[in-house]
Amino acid sequence: MSYDVEPPLAVQELAPAAALTPDGNSVLSLVGAADGQAWRFEQGEQAELRFPVPPLLPGMARSYLVRTTGWYTIHVPDRGDDDFAALQRVIREPGAVAKLSISALNDALRLARAPH
Repeated sequence: MSYDVEPPLAVQELAPAAALTPDGNSVLSLVGAADGQAWRFEQGEQAELRFPVPPLLPGMARSYLVRTTGWYTIHVPDRGDDDFAALQRVIREPGAVAKLSISALNDALRLARAPH
């Protein structure tokens, strides 16, 4: 917990500008709003969501959160032996789930930005 003065905060909620499957089909109408429409996709299917990037305000840093809706069944592939060290970290360390999640997300973002 920090008792420092909170830095200024600017929140901008962004809507996706595009949602494209690898073959170029748009699924934006299915994923762009919480409107009762759904895109049912199975393991291996994907869509790339693109968001407008507003200019960075002087003296500010960029951070992100994603808000989603829907019903999800996540199929987790078997990646070998169980990671008991990570499980113990989640059990014993406050905030470990968030730290591990952010680390995995940042790794995925780095891979997505890497030249192919």
